[in-house]
Amino acid sequence: MATSRVKLGSQGLEVSKLGFGCMGLSYAYNSPVSDDDSISIIKHAFDSGITFFVTSDVYGPHTNEILVGKALKHLPREKVQEATKFGNSRNAAGNLVICGKPDYARVCCEASLKRLEVEYIDLYYQHRIDTTIPIEETTHNANVIVPRFKVLLDLVGVPVHIWDEKKIARMVSKFGLFLVTIAPEHATNFMAVRVAVAMDDLAKIPLSMGIVVGGLEHPVRIRTIAWKKGAIYEVADFPKAPPRLHRPPSPPSPPPSE
Repeated sequence: MATSRVKLGSQGLEVSKLGFGCMGLSYAYNSPVSDDDSISIIKHAFDSGITFFVTSDVYGPHTNEILVGKALKHLPREKVQEATKFGNSRNAAGNLVICGKPDYARVCCEASLKRLEVEYIDLYYQHRIDTTIPIEETTHNANVIVPRFKVLLDLVGVPVHIWDEKKIARMVSKFGLFLVTIAPEHATNFMAVRVAVAMDDLAKIPLSMGIVVGGLEHPVRIRTIAWKKGAIYEVADFPKAPPRLHRPPSPPSPPPSE
């Protein structure tokens, strides 16, 4: 069986016109098919000309992505277009919950990368639209939502009076995807801040940048401490970092002059 190919979107993605929805292999319509049989079915579909395979994190939940990941190991990854979705989940009562928050989308994407055991997802999209969140907000970080590297950086020279995670996140977002502030480097040196960043290219990490506050630019040196390739979800997957420290209290204001 031959199947023609079509383009999806405007970024050059090309897929088989006939796709394969993987949900029924392990979820919803019938009893789950065994892993061996499911892998054989997916391989047969590929041999028949189908290269576009679709799953979702809600199928199972999660088990369908794991199954598809196993099947992908039997196929040439560069010839397969893998799609998965986020935005749907079920609460303890079994009711459908829809969420389109950007942080949630990022976490879901990284979890899907881990379950699929791939370094990238060809098509990642919202399963259901969250009408409480503007779609522009959900997709704001779409260009870096599938990072190839996770990096620990030390930002040296951040003045203590502007030690603020939002300011640091804005600075880091110029070259990567800010994840979290890990800790200042030393308890007595709060001008060195350690952050975790997702990157698509390590070469984009600058040697220095500046934080602008009140019209003044404060130079900050950037040191790469450690990096790890591939999808990382759990915090334990990051290289070890110092424990989180607390910002010291601000010094008391001087008494008014008489």
